[in-house]
Amino acid sequence: MATIYTVVSSKGGVGKSAISNHVLSSAFTYLGRSFKIFEID
Repeated sequence: MATIYTVVSSKGGVGKSAISNHVLSSAFTYLGRSFKIFEID
């Protein structure tokens, strides 16, 4: 079963993409987990 993590804010320019692309991807890579990132605007 997959776990879905979301990064949400209604305000623009708060770093959602940066957190998703840098922090979460680094953490999942370090843990050896596979992941996919979907960005929906």
